[in-house]
Amino acid sequence: MVIWMVYDAAGLKRNAGYVSLFQRHCQPYGAEVEAVLDVEVRRKSLAGERPVCAFVRTICPEINRFLEEQGIPVFNSSEVSYLCNHKGRTLAYLRNRVFCVPSITVTRGELSHILDMDVPGVRGYFQSHFPYSAFEERERSIVGRAEDFVVKTADGHGGSEVYSLCMDRDSGIAALLWETGTDASELVLQPMVTCGTVYRDMRVYVIGTGIAAAVMRSSVHDFRANYSRGGDVRRVDLTPEQIEEVNRITACFTFGMAGIDFLFDTDGQIVLNEIEDVAGARMLYACAPELDIVHEYVKYVLEERLGLSVI
Repeated sequence: MVIWMVYDAAGLKRNAGYVSLFQRHCQPYGAEVEAVLDVEVRRKSLAGERPVCAFVRTICPEINRFLEEQGIPVFNSSEVSYLCNHKGRTLAYLRNRVFCVPSITVTRGELSHILDMDVPGVRGYFQSHFPYSAFEERERSIVGRAEDFVVKTADGHGGSEVYSLCMDRDSGIAALLWETGTDASELVLQPMVTCGTVYRDMRVYVIGTGIAAAVMRSSVHDFRANYSRGGDVRRVDLTPEQIEEVNRITACFTFGMAGIDFLFDTDGQIVLNEIEDVAGARMLYACAPELDIVHEYVKYVLEERLGLSVI
């Protein structure tokens, strides 16, 4: 019995240790984990190779969909991959269900025009283009008091290609507009949401519809508080209100495992920022080594979703 973990070449090189974790935790079920490059998936499948399931750890909804068409259970599904690997698409899908960071998706040409504006001009542009939701009053409050805006690629991850309009206008954003090596034709513009003088956000790891853990990320020098960018991390407990908010999100998806990222408004309430389909777990192992999330994930998929048992 074989399980595939699908990566692009760079991702596989970077995550060899993660593959080893899956191999160790799948072994009690009699399952062998094989790392498969994304470019090899179609060839191997059409040649008759058939895994019992596939963990797709690269961002390509077409791969997830192809495997599903072959009748192979995929984690996460092509629908999750399609919705959650585009930040604008995620927030548009959920904006009437939970309170999300107000966001609009723009082209490079539109962003080039926006860069010629001062902050009040950007605020006015945003207000005239954003489709307000059931949370209009809170959305207008965030947009109206915004002193800066965030620009990010729609499909970026780990805090990469995320910029402050005020601080990075002439450096990172300008370079992004002219970059030809990545597909950055769609970009997301949103007001910068801050709470006090410390930049912080919170990732909630979910397995299926259950909450596995929550990690607070903070930084005193960078609004991108990601662990990969040097942010401090600590495991935290969720309040009943926060649990309810997470549950509203998980009810809209069929997750294997995902990372749901929240910002904090001035009143301390959480604001959905994005969902990571291919969620990494390095920071969770760093701040909560007592929780082996790969073990919990493998157990959920193999036992609850596939009906397998430990041999």
